[in-house]
Amino acid sequence: MKKNILVWLLLMASIAFSSIATENKQSIETVLNEIPVELHVTYQQYQNILNEIKLKADAQTSEKRTQRIMRFHEQYKNSFDKMPPQSKVDMLKILKTGDKPTSKLKGQRLLDKASEYITILNKPYSSGNAVILNKYNQFITKFNPNAGDVLSHILSNRLPKNYFELVYSDKLLAESEKSLAESKKFRAESKKSLAESEKLLQVLLALKKATTKTNK
Repeated sequence: MKKNILVWLLLMASIAFSSIATENKQSIETVLNEIPVELHVTYQQYQNILNEIKLKADAQTSEKRTQRIMRFHEQYKNSFDKMPPQSKVDMLKILKTGDKPTSKLKGQRLLDKASEYITILNKPYSSGNAVILNKYNQFITKFNPNAGDVLSHILSNRLPKNYFELVYSDKLLAESEKSLAESKKFRAESKKSLAESEKLLQVLLALKKATTKTNK
């Protein structure tokens, strides 16, 4: 009886693993059909990075550390899987910049930045997101100089034509609001100063009046 149960469990596990393997294969084939042939090798590099993270997680001696490392694996994988085809292409293009001998940003570190960059790019426009994009742009190009052209091309294709005008408009609006706030503060301080001056003047006048009476 126990032997039959063990055989049944092994069979169920085999079916489950087979189903997962089939699903993964179909997912990989779908992505390969969505991206240009020249990015197929980069996509394999992306898969290799995920596998390396999983192996690192499995090698940990504590469950807590394993879970913490696996969160990165799930974060990168889920983020990529949810991306529309063009975003996947753009992310892989950024990841490919690590292939150059002069590139210092590679592997998981580059994947982390590329994933975040595309995630922000896919969000609705805001001046805050524009600032974050600019910071990522500077960081990536600092270590991978060849990424400059890649990022510029991605931005020019993805962002609205008036994107930088919107950023500039938001900046002007923020500066105007700041200037208005400073003006209000200055007026309030001036009013307070004026009130204190008037109060001091009344005190001096009263003192003078009292001194005059004493002299008489």
